[in-house]
Amino acid sequence: SLPKQPVAVQSSAPKNDTKAVPASAQTTSVNAEITGIDPESAVLIKGRQIRDIPVSIDEALQEQGRRSIIMGDVFAKPEFKEVRGERTVVTIQVTDYTNSVLMKIFDTNENIGKMPLGDIKKGTTLLISGKIDYDEFAHEDVMRPDSIVMVKRTGRQDKAEKKRVELHCHTNMSQMDAMTPADVLVKRAHSWGHPAIAITDHGIAQAFPDAMNAWGGI
Repeated sequence: SLPKQPVAVQSSAPKNDTKAVPASAQTTSVNAEITGIDPESAVLIKGRQIRDIPVSIDEALQEQGRRSIIMGDVFAKPEFKEVRGERTVVTIQVTDYTNSVLMKIFDTNENIGKMPLGDIKKGTTLLISGKIDYDEFAHEDVMRPDSIVMVKRTGRQDKAEKKRVELHCHTNMSQMDAMTPADVLVKRAHSWGHPAIAITDHGIAQAFPDAMNAWGGI
């Protein structure tokens, strides 16, 4: 599903890109009870480590003016805009698929240069602490972060002690019925620890060579 209320941000990159891309980032720790992420992957971008459990962006938007913890994916390239050669505005659009919010960092070029903001790309997952308020310049609600931590998602896992075997899978070879290639299905079953998987396309066997090659390459 697409993010709700995406915001188009028109701005230009700073004249000196190195101001926004420091050489290194610090590792940090996050709450191991936060589901769907690898706690060991946490990298501190701004502020301090975040230990609290995040709420949905939709819920945070209803609690304007109060400190909230959210987690979401960056769905557009971050924008950097230098102001009068002294300060920089960084805008990052984040969604958790309940809603979306524009995050804005406004600081001196020197302070911006100390943050590894260049590591944040489209698709990056961020854990953010800050307040959401209406912004007169953006004409919408904006998150002002005091802390930002970059994390990696672990993806869905099968934690069952006894693994099942899926006996009914269609691939993109079943016309008008499925879109997933056979090799993707086989690799996913393997990553979940499943001992086998059954491909049951409609009256055809075109996916079998792809499935065999995928299994042989694992």
